[in-house]
Amino acid sequence: MQVKTGPHSSRLLLVGKREVVFFLSVVLIIGFILNGASDFPYSRVMLCLNIAALGMIYVLKPKKSIVGFAHPIVFFSLAFIQYYILPPIVQIYFFDSIFLQTIHYGHLQDVSGGDYILARSLTVSLVGLIAFYFGYVLAPLNPLERARILRLREFWSVRITQYIIIASLIGFVVAVAWFFHSVGLSEYINTPRSMRHDLYAGSYISGFFVDWGSTAAFFSLVLIFEKLKHRPYYYGVFLLFIVLTYIWFNLFVFSGSRIQVVRIAAMLLIYWHLRINRVSILRLFTLGFIGIIFIVIMGYLRSGLGDLNASVSVFNLFHDRSNLLTIVIYALDFPTAYDIYLMIVNHLPDYDYGYGMSYLKLLFLFVPRSIWPDKPENITWISTRLFRPEQLDLGVSYNPTILGEMYYNFGIFGVISLCFLFGMCCHLPLTYYKKNRFSIGGIIIYSVLLFSIIEQFRGAFSDITKNYLFFYIVPAIIIILFSSRKKYDTSSSAFQ
Repeated sequence: MQVKTGPHSSRLLLVGKREVVFFLSVVLIIGFILNGASDFPYSRVMLCLNIAALGMIYVLKPKKSIVGFAHPIVFFSLAFIQYYILPPIVQIYFFDSIFLQTIHYGHLQDVSGGDYILARSLTVSLVGLIAFYFGYVLAPLNPLERARILRLREFWSVRITQYIIIASLIGFVVAVAWFFHSVGLSEYINTPRSMRHDLYAGSYISGFFVDWGSTAAFFSLVLIFEKLKHRPYYYGVFLLFIVLTYIWFNLFVFSGSRIQVVRIAAMLLIYWHLRINRVSILRLFTLGFIGIIFIVIMGYLRSGLGDLNASVSVFNLFHDRSNLLTIVIYALDFPTAYDIYLMIVNHLPDYDYGYGMSYLKLLFLFVPRSIWPDKPENITWISTRLFRPEQLDLGVSYNPTILGEMYYNFGIFGVISLCFLFGMCCHLPLTYYKKNRFSIGGIIIYSVLLFSIIEQFRGAFSDITKNYLFFYIVPAIIIILFSSRKKYDTSSSAFQ
């Protein structure tokens, strides 16, 4: 069934079988949640409203999208579920069996008071979700949607790409060498991973430049995709070699975050889907399931790094159902982030608003703190100082989620206004892709921007934006600007 009011009717008024089936599913989910535990009654109602509002966003995605699953609404929805739907479900239904920081610190021990605290955080996320909805709908009014700057040159140089890869590898090797020279290789290896925070903090510069390894891996695999897309055997060999090397180095040698591996894999999957061959929904779910298993196992194995007495047998996961559930939940990267968000919106403890200072850190990134001691701090360090001050000396920082950072800076009005702008910004990549869909550089930048939506949900806007700009977007723009139309036009056989 379709409801139309005229030739220029908004597509948001269209109601078809897909929408009917979807909303019936939402109703069933809400019914399941309301029929759950007797505790947290207000929180369960607010959780249902969040799920229903998220369902409304579903109709924003066209039925026949030119990008398929690689759509901003899809990635926004996945991130919202991860950081604002799953955490309250865990707190409501596994309150007695799952260890969470908020329970440990006593904020939810009193069920009645805990229900109010949790319901308040769900109210803020609902307000942010509605504001995002209106921002996305009104995005065409944004002047940037029609700006010529969104259309880049279509030329892509293999040679310049190789130069970028070599330069990135050199920067990566130098950074790693300087890091181990600063902290000592034997000391690093013998330090348990949970205690390595101060080692990273003592070598901040090398910790920043080591991400050039991600740049080299990403652009190397893009070249492999383009060069060997008609030779699946060789493509598989090179892909396996580079991916395993990158995973091994990040997870074990340098003990990097799992997101570094997930980020590369996700951006390359988007690129493959848009440039090489469309990925079916069944294959997508299969890859996602394998990815979650990989994240869980790697997280468990990493927990024993540097500790000779730690047991790292994967089979031990299945001895205790509660322990397995806890590991799976923490592998999805939302418990601690949601705890910080929960305490921010409830002012536990009370604090003064930041009035945008955490966002300004991006502008003063290269100003040494020795010159400007009061330089704006990252929101992760602000969160540690406010809510986990005992962790400061260990160099531990906490992500507050994107709404937590908005609320810290401007309160509920910050959530409304900034989520509205976020909705507009999430529409821009799609407009950009439509103007550059036949450009290798355009697809790369779109893939990078698309996955950054999920990472932005973790919070720390300045750090996340900095990483994507310096290590993926800027190199891609450099390659485009220095490419030669005559020799490396992507419409020709440059990659054959």
